[in-house]
Amino acid sequence: MVTKFDETQRDRFLHDERYWELAENFVEKVLATGCIFEVNTGLMSRGFRSMPCPHERLLKLIAQNGGKVTLSSDAHQAQNLCARFEETAKILKSVGFDGIYALYNDKWRKQGLTLT
Repeated sequence: MVTKFDETQRDRFLHDERYWELAENFVEKVLATGCIFEVNTGLMSRGFRSMPCPHERLLKLIAQNGGKVTLSSDAHQAQNLCARFEETAKILKSVGFDGIYALYNDKWRKQGLTLT
């Protein structure tokens, strides 16, 4: 969320290496817990960003370190439930992921990045 307006109002966070140092340090600490990171397309569907959150730079760090991700739309309307998922799956593949995790019958299971 801290980068919500970075594409429309430049020079907030993404152009500041101090932000990246903090963000990357946080990601590295969270990776050590083995948790699943949420990749959120909500800001894309509402027109604030052209890319999902977290930023591609952080997604690469997560992928390079064997992190796991799940996909969420943060939908506020039914028609946005799977908004921009196909596009985001391609982004995830391009940064090094071969699948996402989804909750099935109370268990996290890995599935491929082909969402159709």
